[in-house]
Amino acid sequence: MKKSIKADAPEVKSLLDRVLQFYGRPVGSLLASEQLSDDIFIKTHYRVNADTLRRLLGLRNDGYSTVRRTTLNILAQYVGFFDFDKFLNQLRDEGEAQSELTEAIDTVNSANLRTGCRLSISWQPNRRCTLSYKGNLMWQVESVENSSTLRVGDTLFCSQFANGQMVFADRLVRGVETLGGLRLGINGGVHIETVDF
Repeated sequence: MKKSIKADAPEVKSLLDRVLQFYGRPVGSLLASEQLSDDIFIKTHYRVNADTLRRLLGLRNDGYSTVRRTTLNILAQYVGFFDFDKFLNQLRDEGEAQSELTEAIDTVNSANLRTGCRLSISWQPNRRCTLSYKGNLMWQVESVENSSTLRVGDTLFCSQFANGQMVFADRLVRGVETLGGLRLGINGGVHIETVDF
């Protein structure tokens, strides 16, 4: 998990907007940011320095380019969430998030592969499939377990697979019929089991 996040990320701005809304008073001076810092401490028992708040809120010219996740967790707790990840989940549920941070460490990019590469993925609950790369972002299903959506022989058009992230295929084709887009691993993402290059 990344320890810091870009301070100008839309999710960070949304969280800061919630903090100011929750606080309910303007924060435009050092004294006001100290009072906000005190209020955060009273409600969470964790301290966010007043200077840190001023930099994040754009009240100082020497603002941070990144913000630590621990700071974001405290601010999320201040506005009623368990941590920053729970806040991000709420943004998605509200449809407010226009983009989201990803931390895909193990990623398979289709454009970097040669034809014939194989990939095995699994997702909850107890779903699994093996795909063979046919080129041009096209994957064919070789085997599938416990999925009512996929069938052997189906073709997915997908640019990327990342551990822990939902997979979105632009198209699912069965025979000559395009069935539409497809999402795999909606809850919890997919797990890349094996990659045969």
